[in-house]
Amino acid sequence: MPSRFDADFSDPGLNVDAFIDEVFAELKSGFLELPKGQGFIEYPIFEAGYQVLKKATTNFTAVDAVAVTNAIYATPIVFTVLRTILGFTPSEWADVTTERTGVAVDQGAARTLDRRIRVAPMVPLKDKGSVTDQRLKAMIEAAIQMLEAGAGNVDRALILHRLDKVDTAGGMASIKADRRSGGAVSSASL
Repeated sequence: MPSRFDADFSDPGLNVDAFIDEVFAELKSGFLELPKGQGFIEYPIFEAGYQVLKKATTNFTAVDAVAVTNAIYATPIVFTVLRTILGFTPSEWADVTTERTGVAVDQGAARTLDRRIRVAPMVPLKDKGSVTDQRLKAMIEAAIQMLEAGAGNVDRALILHRLDKVDTAGGMASIKADRRSGGAVSSASL
C-alpha cells in the first residue's frame, strides 16, 4: 500500500479508510502536556511568593498598596501570585488597570513585565521611577481595588464574573477564608 503522500486520491477504487486511520492515529491532544520553557514557575517558587504576600498583608487582613508593592519589589514572584489570585492573563490585567486607574498599560508592556518576572522570580526589582514602575504600581492598585470589591452582586444565571470564584467572590473575606483552607493550592493555576 502506498503512503498517504504518494497515493492517488483521484483513483475511485482507492481505500481511503486506511489513510484516515493512519492520520487519526497520529493525532493527540496538546492540552494535557505543556512544555516547560524558560519562565515556567515551579510550585515551590509560587508557594514562596504566596507566603511573602500573605506575610505582607498580615494573612490578608491588611492589604495595603505600599506593603504589596514592597513585597513585589523584594520578591517579584508575588506579582505572578497576585495575577493568579485575580485569575487574569497579563493582557487582561493591563486592560482592567487602564480602566480603573487611568494609567495606560498596554498589553505588550504587561506581558513583558510578567515574562521578566517569571524568568527571574526571586531577583529583587529596583524602583527607578520609570514608566514600567508606574505601570507596575498601577497594576497593583487595580488588583487591590478588585480584590477588595470581589465579584459583588452578580446574576449568575446571566453573567459569569471573573472574580466569582471561591477565593475572590466575596473580596478579601474570601481570600482570608481560602487561605485558611490552603489557598495557594486553589489559586495556583499559572
